[in-house]
Amino acid sequence: MKGQIFIWDEYLLKCGSTIELSQLPFKILSSYVVSLDYNQRRVLVCTMYGDVVEVILTEAGSSKNIKAQRINTVVRMTARNNKALTILSQVE
Repeated sequence: MKGQIFIWDEYLLKCGSTIELSQLPFKILSSYVVSLDYNQRRVLVCTMYGDVVEVILTEAGSSKNIKAQRINTVVRMTARNNKALTILSQVE
C-alpha cells in the first residue's frame, strides 16, 4: 500500500502500529516510499520526491508513541554495528 509503514513487534508476530504518510501533521511532496532505514527506535523514510521524514518510536509503560518530523538537512544515525547517512537534495 502506498504511503504506509508498518511497525512490527520484535518477534515479527503482529503489527504494532501503522504510520500513514498522508496523515502526518506536515506536508510532504510524495507518499511513495523509496527507501527506509532504521536505528534502534528511529526510522528514516525517504520518498520519491525527496522528502525525508524521521519517525521516533517511544514506549512509556504499556503505551507506545510515534513522533514524526520532516528533516531538511543531512542526518547521520550511528549504532554499534550500523551506520547510515541520508542526504536530502532539492527537487526543482
